[in-house]
Amino acid sequence: MLADAMDSLLPEERELAMKVFGEQIPVTELSQQIGGSRRTLAFRKDKVLEKLRHFFREHGFDV
Repeated sequence: MLADAMDSLLPEERELAMKVFGEQIPVTELSQQIGGSRRTLAFRKDKVLEKLRHFFREHGFDV
């Protein structure tokens, strides 16, 4: 089920989810690594999390 949820994301969203949620790299650290804005990255992380929540809700999970 998790693989299907990850497949529902765009490639850049999937990469962000793997780094922030899987590898547990803090948003601040990741933004420094990739040279982007921390606020923008945090916003994208929140959007990815919402997409994953929506996916699981559609499949009968209460998240």
